[in-house]
Amino acid sequence: MWDKLYPNTNPYWNDRYMFTPWVQGPNTAHIAWVRQDNLGGLVQFGDYLKPFTLTVSVGTPTIVYMGRCYGSLTKTMPDGTAKSVWQCYDLRTGKIYWERTDVPVPTVIEYDRGTPETPGAEPRQMGYTGNVWRVYIGGGRLIKYHPWSGATAYNFSISPLTTGTYYRNGYALTVRDLGAAAAPDRYRLINWTTFGTSATIAGRIESNKTYARSSLPTVMDFNAGVGATFSKQMIAGAPANTTIIAYDLWTGKQLWNVTVDEWSYSGACFIADHGKIALLTEQGYWLAWDARTGTLAWKSEKMDYPCGEPGYGAYSVQSAYGLLFRQSYDGIYAFNWTNGKIVWKYVAPADFPFETQYTDKAGGITCILLILMPILLTGRCMY
Repeated sequence: MWDKLYPNTNPYWNDRYMFTPWVQGPNTAHIAWVRQDNLGGLVQFGDYLKPFTLTVSVGTPTIVYMGRCYGSLTKTMPDGTAKSVWQCYDLRTGKIYWERTDVPVPTVIEYDRGTPETPGAEPRQMGYTGNVWRVYIGGGRLIKYHPWSGATAYNFSISPLTTGTYYRNGYALTVRDLGAAAAPDRYRLINWTTFGTSATIAGRIESNKTYARSSLPTVMDFNAGVGATFSKQMIAGAPANTTIIAYDLWTGKQLWNVTVDEWSYSGACFIADHGKIALLTEQGYWLAWDARTGTLAWKSEKMDYPCGEPGYGAYSVQSAYGLLFRQSYDGIYAFNWTNGKIVWKYVAPADFPFETQYTDKAGGITCILLILMPILLTGRCMY
């Protein structure tokens, strides 16, 4: 079913993929509404004018769903105290629907189908016994909120666990440390469900296995069952090389260790998908290794000179439909996960040639500072 709806797309949710189906992005970069969240301006220092901005900001929503934004900010209350406020507001108008104070802010959407109408039968109907919750996992708690009102629907203890990595609808992973005295079984990988109404974590555990690591890897391909970490080394104060280490995601055991004479662009441009581990270099191309063997699968085509070639761009990466997306200063690139070839490059048109230092003679933007991808938004996708 998933392959028919979203071909060549990982069926497991991953925050690095930033894949949100059934959402149409904007066709134009217009301003829908404005809300001032800070103070700024120009300050004169001797003969110079310098811009300044206060450091407090409302930030961006953690969840965007069905035209509503859910995010937090700090507000001054009538008694003069400052409190953290969780807001729900309209994506198109900015209208605030409701606010709650001093609550843990959820970051996940969960589709809880509830109890089937006929036990053991499928499919289940949403709306009668199920719901679409906003979920928070942290501080030893599992909390579910109602999206319409923000009211707390459930608040469960997950002690002795403190948090978890939500990896597919209704399921989370946690690495538990039993202490040095428990070696060699010190670390345990707990696979547990967020469904149901069990008041204890014992009633939620699906599996509890020995784990060879103290934490989950930095990037994870849940479909391939592989994760990886990376580190950059400097020699004599200069960039030298990058080391990538891959692990079996379900056991924590190391699979391979590779060091390359390349300097990676950013940890935010490191991703695991389609059975490969990919890393963006400061030389303007991607390197991808086979997730199981560590064999170099491909070196991508290089992005264009001058802005794409050094790898400059956003500190992010996206993956969907068999493509890896990169927002460079000179446009948006789509790379093929199979061979690293550039499938397409999109450059936003400008009104006039050479209107700015980032505009070429054809009117295209050669170095884009910020682009919103029309098909990939920072929402939440559930399998």
